[in-house]
Amino acid sequence: MTPRETPTLERILEKAERALQSLLARASAPPVKPPAAPRALKSRSARRPRDSQRSRVYAAERGVPRGEKFKGFAECRAYVDGIVASAWWREKFPHVPTVEVKDGRGRRHAGGSARHRFVTLPRWARNELIVLHELAHVVDAPDNPGHGPEFTRLYLEFVREWRGESAAARLESSFEAHGVKVTTEGTSAGAIVNGRGRASKAPSGRSPKPAPPSTPRSPSAARSRPGRPTRERPRR
Repeated sequence: MTPRETPTLERILEKAERALQSLLARASAPPVKPPAAPRALKSRSARRPRDSQRSRVYAAERGVPRGEKFKGFAECRAYVDGIVASAWWREKFPHVPTVEVKDGRGRRHAGGSARHRFVTLPRWARNELIVLHELAHVVDAPDNPGHGPEFTRLYLEFVREWRGESAAARLESSFEAHGVKVTTEGTSAGAIVNGRGRASKAPSGRSPKPAPPSTPRSPSAARSRPGRPTRERPRR
């Protein structure tokens, strides 16, 4: 090998060594994760309506007797099972054949789920009134407000059936005193009774009643008097 060829060969070997090191570094590097796709935001129309009556419903319950207090969880579960197995339940709510009863261990609040069909009852909640409250949540539509007018109607219906007319009347009176709205018997699109016991119309999507046909006017009456300009009536 001539002296002139030696530097050229050395440069070739250096380049090959650097290329090999670069390949080894790329192979040992962790794989780069692709950027995550942006999460789709829920539209306001898909969200559940605001539970604006919750505090008023709770306040109304404080002045109402709670009924029988169950001694243990087994007795409380038997009470729920008896209601769900009754002919009244099967007729009213055939779409909910079973309801799971949870003991509420580790929870401070009672709860009822319409989507998962269960009630959660910690020790303080094991009485007739609260159990009926949570069962009303189970049969209410999942997209309704948590304590909306349709829920309170179902709640009163449960109390009337399982605690009697007197207890239901007392709860209804407390609802009125605290301004709790309740739908009338039937559907949530019906009239809503406000806190003063008056019925107000709820949005139902019905078309307005057609206006009665107007009496045709004679041609002489339709003419304006001479010398006086006609005036256009303002829209209301």
